[in-house]
Amino acid sequence: MVNTISAGRIGNLTSEQELRLKDMWAHLLAASNTLPQSGTSTPATNGETSKIKGFFSRSKEEVKAPNGSNFDINSVLGDLEHDEMMSAFWNMLRGDNPDNLILRFLRARKWDVPKAIEMICNTMRWRLKEFDVEGIFHYQEAKAFEDDNSEFLLQLESGKCRIRGRDKQNRPIFIIKPCFHNPKLQSERALEEFTIYVIESARLTLKDHVDTATIIFDLSKFSLSNMDYPPVKFMINCFEAHYPECLGALLIYKAPFIFQGIWNVIKNWLDPVVAAKINFVRNKEDLNKYIDDNNLESDMGGNDDYEYKYVKPVDGENNKMKDTETRDKLLQDRKVLIEQFKSATLDWVKSTNKAENDKAANVKAATAVDLRKNFWLVDPYVRSRTLYDRIGLIKAD
Repeated sequence: MVNTISAGRIGNLTSEQELRLKDMWAHLLAASNTLPQSGTSTPATNGETSKIKGFFSRSKEEVKAPNGSNFDINSVLGDLEHDEMMSAFWNMLRGDNPDNLILRFLRARKWDVPKAIEMICNTMRWRLKEFDVEGIFHYQEAKAFEDDNSEFLLQLESGKCRIRGRDKQNRPIFIIKPCFHNPKLQSERALEEFTIYVIESARLTLKDHVDTATIIFDLSKFSLSNMDYPPVKFMINCFEAHYPECLGALLIYKAPFIFQGIWNVIKNWLDPVVAAKINFVRNKEDLNKYIDDNNLESDMGGNDDYEYKYVKPVDGENNKMKDTETRDKLLQDRKVLIEQFKSATLDWVKSTNKAENDKAANVKAATAVDLRKNFWLVDPYVRSRTLYDRIGLIKAD
């Protein structure tokens, strides 16, 4: 298992990348009416002060980008309020390190700060306006049973998509079996909400050192009657636009000849970064380059004889959600920790020498750990249990 810190994450940033991260936070803190007092910044890897002209403007609406050009954050906020956007960001955090969540967007936009901010704003708008992502994350499975939502329950019961095993880099594995999909049996919206449900569930299995997932499209029993373009396009858009840098590898297993024409359509939807992570694999030997036999299901030649069966909710599994007093106390603790992280980040952004930089960075890192601990304390009081909780895949640290 590999647990080294990959490039472009906290703990493995170049001086320039760290400055871009500081610039990003300066914009976002400006959006929250919290502004640095200094026009200088120091990367942790260098003891000398590095000045970037206009790096931290005092205006709430306008912050200078590193190249000196003006960037008006309102131009990408659109119909979102500043506080609304930041609230959505902190909700999206889950158990992640806030810096590493920001860095996903920076890496996806090749460290271009204005483009990364635009991407974050678009994602928060998508989570708030296009889909009730928090509602899907916290209640969707339980609500599907309460409302007898047969379309959503069908996705769970079919086994067409599940999370099972880890690859050689310790990344969780999504297994998608289109042979179990009938496009006529559910709406496009139901499939989209199910996709979000699975991605958000999988995020709870990630950690800072293992922050991407592997997807296997098992096409061994695929036929044209299973093909459904809209959900494929939606999944691609999710990983490209709203869950950046979450995809480690996508393996297309035993694609039949009839898939060639379909692939000619799909590949035009892919950006180069995602396309580079796609590999066609024909047999177990190809899969073994990524996944060992103990984490490979037997129908793909591995030793895991697991047979998917949906485990239904059990009485009392969500009892903690009734304890609003404990919930409110833990949520208040979380608010305090968020303010502590923002304060430490502000000190880090304002730092004018390496000692100040490192001191603030250490406080920030410790607070990020406390935020993760708090997330898992809060979780059973605000999120109904899912299949992945019942089978032990999702569990607190």
